[in-house]
Order: sequence, then structure tokens, then C-alpha cells
Amino acid sequence: MHDFQDSLKVLEHAREMLAPGGKVVNLDWKKIPTEMGPPLEIRLSEEDATALMERAGLRVVETKDLSENFYITIAVLK
Repeated sequence: MHDFQDSLKVLEHAREMLAPGGKVVNLDWKKIPTEMGPPLEIRLSEEDATALMERAGLRVVETKDLSENFYITIAVLK
């Protein structure tokens, strides 16, 4: 979500298009210094990504680490 100019608007639009039983999945860089990836200041922490998805009217059902650099957040309709 870090690349979008207005992540909240993108998530709200995703919610509107989501079919019953569908999921919104965000795979993103952790907000930690790494040699590659986007600048640290535009990355979202897992907590910030969860809060943003919930503000968009989604319910986060899972957040987990994928590796030392990445995490995934999965949300469904409320």
C-alpha cells in the first residue's frame, strides 16, 4: 500500500468491488531498514496497515510475517 497516493481510497474502492467471501491481501515490506525496497519513511508497519484497512471498512482476519523483510495482511468485508 506504500506506493499509492491515497491508500485509503484504494482500499475503499477494493471493498466496494469485493465479492462476498472475497479477500483483500496486502503483501508489503516491513517498516525496518533494509538494503533494498522502498524508503523507510513511506513503508507501513503491520499495525498501520491493519488500521488503514479497518478505516476502509474491512475486517483484518490475519497478519503474519512472511520473511525477515515482508509481512502479509488479509482482510474481508465487515
